[in-house]
Amino acid sequence: MNVLEGKLTGEGLKIALVVSRFNSFITERLLEGALDCLRRHGVADSGLTMVRVPGAWEIPLVAKKLAQGKAHKVALVACMRKLLTILNALVKKQQLWCPPAPLTT
Repeated sequence: MNVLEGKLTGEGLKIALVVSRFNSFITERLLEGALDCLRRHGVADSGLTMVRVPGAWEIPLVAKKLAQGKAHKVALVACMRKLLTILNALVKKQQLWCPPAPLTT
């Protein structure tokens, strides 16, 4: 049997991780898991950049800036579904205040 399978390698990638300080007891574990996975797939520590933001509201804005820049090829963002549901409800009430970054990244 012929099996065609890609190799999951992150060698040479420059990856930015955006981490919220809010709920750090959860986000720190998510960060540890992401770093472990990236290192296992060959991403060097010199290719990793971590950006800490106050809360979930700032994550899309920072991720958009990182994605638009030339220094990083990938921006990893972890969000909790329940928190997003709450944010979406707030956004509907504050349409003018909502940043459009999640829709364009």
